[in-house]
Amino acid sequence: KVVPLLLIHGWPGSFVEFYNILPLLTTPQEGSSVVFEVICPSIPGYGFSQSSSKQGLGHLETSQIFLKLMKRLGFEKFYLQGGDWGSIIATDMATMYPENVLGVHVNMIAVNTAGPNMKLMLGAFLPAGIVVSEKDQDKMYPLGEKFSYLIRETGYLHLQATKPDT
Repeated sequence: KVVPLLLIHGWPGSFVEFYNILPLLTTPQEGSSVVFEVICPSIPGYGFSQSSSKQGLGHLETSQIFLKLMKRLGFEKFYLQGGDWGSIIATDMATMYPENVLGVHVNMIAVNTAGPNMKLMLGAFLPAGIVVSEKDQDKMYPLGEKFSYLIRETGYLHLQATKPDT
């Protein structure tokens, strides 16, 4: 059985990240009746892929592009694997197109919902114990101190946010 598998790389990578594992995925293995037909595009602007000429190309738009790619290649249903930015794109695809995604594996989990973000902000203004336990208050606040640490320790984030083509 041949199964389509879309592999989505992260930053600062390209499809080359998957080069060494391709033979294991595409060659029949003893004791297994499954091999993968691997589709491994570069995220627009990465590797040999040209950057978008339009502003606003983000992970959601890339998810749509990759779905169109899979359909143009004749795959209505497929599996996904993503790492780093690829995990965000793969998660978006699985969420937006569950009828097309047979399964998804990611090696980076990103969760961003309104509830926790709202609680985080409210906790900065409300007394200890209301939003965050008194025991955990000093781990979370003051936000300025925590954000300063985050800014100091996330050079990767700043490089990707300000100079993604480097």
